[in-house]
Amino acid sequence: MPVDPLLAAPRLLEVGHVAHRLSVSPGKVRKLIRSGKLPAVRLGGLFRIREAAVDAYIDALPPAVEDDEPHARLTGAIAREERQIDHLLSTTAGHLDDLAGHPPANGPLRPGNGHAGNGNGHAG
Repeated sequence: MPVDPLLAAPRLLEVGHVAHRLSVSPGKVRKLIRSGKLPAVRLGGLFRIREAAVDAYIDALPPAVEDDEPHARLTGAIAREERQIDHLLSTTAGHLDDLAGHPPANGPLRPGNGHAGNGNGHAG
């Protein structure tokens, strides 16, 4: 039984169809074509992609994996921030204890003694 030549011919897909099939934008499909990652032909100035080329591209994609790496990075960053905050709090508490128990060597902070202003009521 002879095979119908139209059924045996490779099916050519438009960029929009391929974009929909890959769940990407048409611009991304054109970028894949220009980079050589997705072979295509030009017909009438427009790209056409063989269905087999799309299937091969899909088959070559790495398998999707459950990626906990972003969560681990975020958790690590939060832990680092918490350690920094704890350090700042303990350091600040130590400084406050020092100030509460020991006045500055030049006396209390007031205008005119070089600590809190220039003696005329203005800082600086």
